Amino acid sequence: MNIKKWPQKQRRQIIMIAVFVLGLLSVAFSIRQYTVQHHRVLAEQASWHYEQFLESQVKDERAAKAKGEHLLNAYPKTPYATLAGLTLAAEAEKSGDWGAAKTCLKRLLKDGQGSLLHLVRLRLARVLTQEQDYEEALVLLNQKDRGGFGMLYQDLLGDIYVQQARLDRAREAYQKAIDTVPLGISSAWIRLKQAALVPIAAE
Repeated sequence: MNIKKWPQKQRRQIIMIAVFVLGLLSVAFSIRQYTVQHHRVLAEQASWHYEQFLESQVKDERAAKAKGEHLLNAYPKTPYATLAGLTLAAEAEKSGDWGAAKTCLKRLLKDGQGSLLHLVRLRLARVLTQEQDYEEALVLLNQKDRGGFGMLYQDLLGDIYVQQARLDRAREAYQKAIDTVPLGISSAWIRLKQAALVPIAAE
């Protein structure tokens, strides 16, 4: 293909298109570079704030809570915010403030990303179970995507079914938990819970 033989107008159009495409590629590359750099900076900042959060937990509980809230507000899409939120929720649970724990965990579930969301979902399901909101807890746990946490999902499903006196479903859930135990992890405590269902069912 000899472009020199093409009419001058057509050659200009091809050149303009080529320049335009190259410009788009350049802009796309610049945006990607900026995005990567921006996320890197955010991650570094979030990491620093998380370290401050951990340090303040030992010294000042009120300051730790404020730093944790700052992480949740300023860096909601980072794993550091999720880790801080899980810690804040745990502290709320210890003090018996189940409402605050539930609010924090629901916020994490909405804003967070990555595999840590499985831990958030499991913790929230336990809080809902504590409040006897079994149906919402079951909806949370009946997820197709369970990452590598299938055992924990099934184990908690079994616990909820026990509290609902749905013993056949509990036995089935515990068995699925046993079947999905990762290599090197003991399933003894799940087997004990499953075995304890036998006399209850006999009654």
